[in-house]
Amino acid sequence: KCKRAQDYLSKNLFHLNPVFQSSLQRIQGLRFNLSCVRLHSIAMGTLYTLEAFIQAQQEQRDLVSIQLAEFADEITKIVKGTCKNALDNLEGRLTDFYGKPRTPHAANEDSNAMYSYTIAAARRSEQRKLLCYVRMTDYMICDTLHELLVESISDIFAAITLFSEEEVDLKKPSTASENGVS
Repeated sequence: KCKRAQDYLSKNLFHLNPVFQSSLQRIQGLRFNLSCVRLHSIAMGTLYTLEAFIQAQQEQRDLVSIQLAEFADEITKIVKGTCKNALDNLEGRLTDFYGKPRTPHAANEDSNAMYSYTIAAARRSEQRKLLCYVRMTDYMICDTLHELLVESISDIFAAITLFSEEEVDLKKPSTASENGVS
């Protein structure tokens, strides 16, 4: 029973499948690189003029747009390559198991029908697995973009809070007891 469970997990977990393993590691690396990007260009404690702020944000927007486009292109290449490799791997296993693809004019029509149904079922199974893989990478990308947004908003909130606290300290009138005057 344990051996059956081990075989099932090895077959169905993406991290254990060598076809998917390397691509998932590459995707994780790209996600990590993107996590350092911020959607804004705000230096803590810096007071901007409106024009300088707009200019800095437009430059940051252009830079982030380029980085996100490169991220999307690279992810697309990785996922397409992985799906192609998985399908090629399946076709290789099917060819090894069943031999050369049978012709429709073969002598035994029943065995051809059985083989074609089995081959089609194996392909559908692999396509379902690939769909789950694509869905999982989509979730990973959405999670990365969500983290990017949350971290950027947190940075902006921290900058505003820091500035607001400094402004309050500047406007706070000093009392005679605080100045050491009695």
